[in-house]
Amino acid sequence: MVERGIDARRFTILLGAVVTAASVLVVGIAWSLPIPPPSGPTHLRIESVVVAPTAPGPTDLVIVTARVTGVRSPAIVLGYAVQFGTAVPETPRMDARGNGEFARTIGPFPDGAEVWLLVAAFVGSFGPVVSEPRTFHVGAPTPDAGTGLRIHRVFLSPDPPQPFFQTTVGADVTSTAPIQSVSLSYVAMGLDGLGGGIVEMTGGNITFWATPPVGVGPDDRLVIAYRVAARDEGGGRAVSPVGTFTIEGPRVVP
Repeated sequence: MVERGIDARRFTILLGAVVTAASVLVVGIAWSLPIPPPSGPTHLRIESVVVAPTAPGPTDLVIVTARVTGVRSPAIVLGYAVQFGTAVPETPRMDARGNGEFARTIGPFPDGAEVWLLVAAFVGSFGPVVSEPRTFHVGAPTPDAGTGLRIHRVFLSPDPPQPFFQTTVGADVTSTAPIQSVSLSYVAMGLDGLGGGIVEMTGGNITFWATPPVGVGPDDRLVIAYRVAARDEGGGRAVSPVGTFTIEGPRVVP
């Protein structure tokens, strides 16, 4: 009787050890399995934008590649504009390459052109999520004309931009030579449409103004990217950094 009791206790202890070991094994396997990244519209991200070649010549095609995460089937759009060239801003769709990569080939562009671009991502009624801008010069560096042409300040009115009102972009431009032209290139990206253009800025006596012909309705969210370019009569050229602003319409409760 005593030996049977000892055997029963040994069996119970052995069984408990086996169960504990199995539990540890299961937990270990669970911890070692890869955890899927969060997904859904609010996790939509543009991880990277690569431009190749980074310094193209006037006969080169340019490939723009974006990596997007967080959703399965996003719509990816490339917005770009060319200054000191003949091309107008465009917003073409980018083609899926698999594994979250999207690409688009653009160009070639005229020698001396200044190109800026950014990528926007949409999914369903969510977006746009917009990348940081990228810029590149086409061909050899443009020699300094020695006129001191400068774009000192670029600003918005109203600031911050408001729904139902157009936003005016202003720029302070100076040079030792007479100013020949100041222009504003812009790309607008929203759920209800995409587009862009180049408009001449008017004014003089340092400050120039232009209003992109874009607006926002009660349920819209619009991201506008823009850049100012200037020329003077002495051959000087200057461009501002690329700026962006967002207009969100107030949600109307039915």
